[in-house]
Amino acid sequence: MKVDIIVLNYNGLNFLKTCVQSIYQYTLQRYRLIVVDNGSTETGTAEYLKQIERKPNTIVVRKEENTGFPGGINAGLEVAESEIVVLANNDLLFIDKHWLDKMLRFLRHDVVAVSCKLIYPNNKIQFAGSTLDPHAFSSYNLFRHRGRFERRELYSVESEEMPFVTFALVVADRKARIS
Repeated sequence: MKVDIIVLNYNGLNFLKTCVQSIYQYTLQRYRLIVVDNGSTETGTAEYLKQIERKPNTIVVRKEENTGFPGGINAGLEVAESEIVVLANNDLLFIDKHWLDKMLRFLRHDVVAVSCKLIYPNNKIQFAGSTLDPHAFSSYNLFRHRGRFERRELYSVESEEMPFVTFALVVADRKARIS
């Protein structure tokens, strides 16, 4: 199975370089990397994009203007060919050679998207699922990131159904349907 990994970038060249290098280094699964540049004006970005698009299985989509997350992701999805897509922020660092295999294990016909626990460089949790705030409709806080700023070891179960996932990193089956 081949997977399309879509990474969105806007004026984040240093993050993008680190993210792309870690994808090349730590992704064992067959994949095609699609980098969508959302109208970056940062010095050095154009040169870096030319450099990586020469690599096998790497496509660069250049947008003239920043169309935000939805517009950038949609541009990547337009060139994606695989049924399975990964949407990844450009500030992620992949450090486990089996990251994609682990996430793919949880895709089933009734599962549309799989996310994972995200860890800050200081080993604190950034994201371990989201839950709807009990007072969601009486405040501006509709949901909360579970585990935020807590110890990395917490919420380390193999899988757990959550009402919300973060799209900082998500694996999705484009054909999955929820009944």
